[in-house]
Amino acid sequence: MSVLSYEPAVEGIERVPGRCGGYPLIAGTRVAVRHVIEHLRVNGGGLGELADAFPHLSSDQIEAALLYYARFPHAVDEDIRRNEAAAPEGR
Repeated sequence: MSVLSYEPAVEGIERVPGRCGGYPLIAGTRVAVRHVIEHLRVNGGGLGELADAFPHLSSDQIEAALLYYARFPHAVDEDIRRNEAAAPEGR
């Protein structure tokens, strides 16, 4: 079964078929949960560093993305793999 099957909701995270591949987004934005997780993996840090990197997101939105990843890493990791596979060489 595809990870696009719906998991129980995390408040502040939405998955909308046809928008960003149906992968998890921070509600009301086009910021994918994967963006937050990829930034954290590359740069490390905590909430303060993520808030600096994503000044347009509230701390609640960032925390929702982290909670979603903690609960459903398979969905976010699939989104990361899909985007890495689609990226041109040398990116």
